Amino acid sequence: MFDVVESGIAFYQNFTGQPFPYRQYCQVFVPEHNSFAMQNVGCVTSGVIEGNEAEYVHTNSPPSSPITFNESYIWELKEATLTKRLKFSLCNLHELCHCWFGNMITFKWWDDLGIDEGICTFLAHLAMVSSPRLSHFNEAAWITFLEYKYWGIGREGFSSCHPVCCQVQKTDMSEILYDGTAYGKCTGFMKQVYKVMGHEAMSAGFKLYFERNAYKNSTVDDVVSCLSEAFNSQSPAIDMGPDFNMASWLRSWLQETSGNVTLEPVLEFDQDTGKLTGLKIRQGLGMRGQNLIKV
Repeated sequence: MFDVVESGIAFYQNFTGQPFPYRQYCQVFVPEHNSFAMQNVGCVTSGVIEGNEAEYVHTNSPPSSPITFNESYIWELKEATLTKRLKFSLCNLHELCHCWFGNMITFKWWDDLGIDEGICTFLAHLAMVSSPRLSHFNEAAWITFLEYKYWGIGREGFSSCHPVCCQVQKTDMSEILYDGTAYGKCTGFMKQVYKVMGHEAMSAGFKLYFERNAYKNSTVDDVVSCLSEAFNSQSPAIDMGPDFNMASWLRSWLQETSGNVTLEPVLEFDQDTGKLTGLKIRQGLGMRGQNLIKV
């Protein structure tokens, strides 16, 4: 666990250009926790909350950042397979990443929540394969990543699918955003953004994002503008052509949805014999847009 946390902190500090924002990092086992894990700023006990608040106000010393885990992530040593260790480590890295994307910068409202979940899930995988101390996970990390990607693909085919960023009228509606669109589609798209921009350019975009928004609230507009500026000023990994607009491309994936994908068989026959000579499957556009996740 120490290897995972120390490697993650080093990677995120370098990638965002921001040091770890708190004086202490704690991880707490909470068997009754109703979700797999949750990052918090400060301590969740009544006596310490007041102390942390007072200390933060009077000394400007940032509070600790505990991470809580429920029982599904704790195992006996004899059951600690590579897969269990990998998923537990990814969960550690994901929640740790929220200390930057979520705590240091928090979105103004629930509308853009899915972006942070996608960024943190992708960067958790990237941190894992980029850290020498976690090299024993390298072969399996991107295979595990496909679970998230195909979760997004499956979610996109539902009639109830929604964009990564969507209007949330009330707080109690926000729970619907914690689904395969945030953790799957947005995660897969962030890897696509990384592929197009390259490591240095995407890092430059997020460094700009933190320079402008650290300890403030942000929106999807801030993410799009910073990544677009970095793409236009850096040397991207892939030449997308003169007509490519990075901001429009980002918005189309984050603020629109494809709807249901249609598949149509295309049969080919020999004109003389009438025998079937070929079969192709044509993927059609959904009814609500053109941003399809290609299977």
